Amino acid sequence: MAKRAIERVPASEVGCGCYSCYFLVPKKDRGFCPVLGLLHLNTFLRKMKLKMLTLAQVLSVLDPGDWMVVLGL
Repeated sequence: MAKRAIERVPASEVGCGCYSCYFLVPKKDRGFCPVLGLLHLNTFLRKMKLKMLTLAQVLSVLDPGDWMVVLGL
């Protein structure tokens, strides 16, 4: 809050919109890890089915010289 990156929701706007909690969790190295809690946002999102491809399916569409990237969220 000192950096003005976040601010409190004014009392007149509480309950209007989608707000998330922002808090710190202690880390093993005595620092803190910031967490943005988006649990309530899930009620506004549409669930979509995702079918994971097998490695064989992915390899079958690659051409020589193609690149791949793995991104973990």
